[in-house]
Amino acid sequence: ADFMSVASGGASTRVLPNGAGPGGLSTLDHKVVYEHGRADLGMSLPYDSSLLWIADSSLQMPLPDGWQEDGDGGFSNPQLGVRCEERPQNVVCRNLYREMKRKADMEASLGTLFAEEALPRLLVLDPSTQL
Repeated sequence: ADFMSVASGGASTRVLPNGAGPGGLSTLDHKVVYEHGRADLGMSLPYDSSLLWIADSSLQMPLPDGWQEDGDGGFSNPQLGVRCEERPQNVVCRNLYREMKRKADMEASLGTLFAEEALPRLLVLDPSTQL
C-alpha cells in the first residue's frame, strides 16, 4: 500500500493510507472499524464518527519501523529494547485520535477553525513502547 507521512517532531510516522481519511473510502467492514475505534482506541462513538478514519488507518497501517511481531502474539522493538502486548499501531493512532479530538473540542468551544500549524503539538509517548 502507498502511505502518506504525517510529521511528528523531527521524525515521520506513516499514518494514513492514500485514499483513506476524511472523505476517503475504506475497504474494511464498517462494524470492524467502529468496534476497533471504540474498544482499542478509546473513541467516544457515535459522537466521534467523523474520526473513524483514524481507526480505519490503524487497521491498515504496517508495523512502525523497528517493530516486529513475536511468535507469542506480542510485539517488540529490539532497537529500543521494549516489548508490548498491544499493537504499536494502536498506540500511534490513539495518540492521533486524542490530538484530533482535542483540536475539534477547542474549535467547538471557541467557534472558530484552527490551522494545524497554529496549534501547539502534544507529544505523548507511551513509556512502555516509546510510541
